[in-house]
Amino acid sequence: MRIFALLSLAAWATGCQKFTNVDEACKDKVSGEKHLSHASSVDAVARLNCYRRLARVGVLSIDRTVQEVTEDHVAYMLGLDDLSGYIPGQEQSDQVGFTGTDLNSRLEAKNYSQVVGTLDRWELTPVRWPLNGRDNIDYLFPDPWVRQLYLQPLVIGAGFDEGLSKSELDGGWLSYLTILYDSSMTVAPFVYPVDGQIDVDPSYTDEIQGGALGQYGEVGFPITLFLNSPVPVLKDYSLRGPDGNVEVVIHLPGDVSWGAALSGTIAITPLDPLEGDATYTFTSEVEMDGQVVRLDSTFTTASKTSRPSFYSGTSTTYR
Repeated sequence: MRIFALLSLAAWATGCQKFTNVDEACKDKVSGEKHLSHASSVDAVARLNCYRRLARVGVLSIDRTVQEVTEDHVAYMLGLDDLSGYIPGQEQSDQVGFTGTDLNSRLEAKNYSQVVGTLDRWELTPVRWPLNGRDNIDYLFPDPWVRQLYLQPLVIGAGFDEGLSKSELDGGWLSYLTILYDSSMTVAPFVYPVDGQIDVDPSYTDEIQGGALGQYGEVGFPITLFLNSPVPVLKDYSLRGPDGNVEVVIHLPGDVSWGAALSGTIAITPLDPLEGDATYTFTSEVEMDGQVVRLDSTFTTASKTSRPSFYSGTSTTYR
């Protein structure tokens, strides 16, 4: 019963209003903000909720216990000599700051109110780079597998924390997002960019070493289909712009090594940058559990890409 109540609250918080761009969908207040320890973390979650309102999937609320275990884990990561040997879910008990081998054990040690074993989870493993706060969210959002996490509609509890590493080997920002969700529940499928959106970046470059789309160089802004099925079948699709059909590459769950992170989604990436200030129409038919659904979106690109540069050295003041 509590799960349904939380989901209803998320839907109420989003409301029926349709937004046309990310900034228009922003509000300053974050539910559970008092549990966040740093201003940059508040800025990051607030920015993430801008995208979630635009996609109409309900905003993230920070759960006190999930936040506690997230901060504990960031502290553990900051205590490591370097990140090269780190394996998620295999944290070492002899390491300073150890509070549990994996997320489930850390939650259970805190007597988390939900039955942890019944919930699915997404964790964005700590990464090191110059960006934190809002810039971190804006930088990562276009990546298809990160977007699956950021726009997960069935959130039960969430936590987010950042820390500035002082290590010579791993100096820079570590960020960690924890999302618990219940995949046994059903949601209506949707597509991002949303229909009517007017601020879509024309291009995307995956600058992360080993990133999902790094091999393609500069591409167009990826499109994501969010579906209520672990094994969706893309039966038909097209992306049309001012010059006609746009060539794309399709990634399904399991297609590539990082495809498991696309569970319940399909990523459609234009192989060339899109034109600025131009309108594109995406249409698709997807089969899910024997039923065919249509997902369409007509969106407009911005004049130029606004995504922060990984190499700019930009960072928010950490407090």
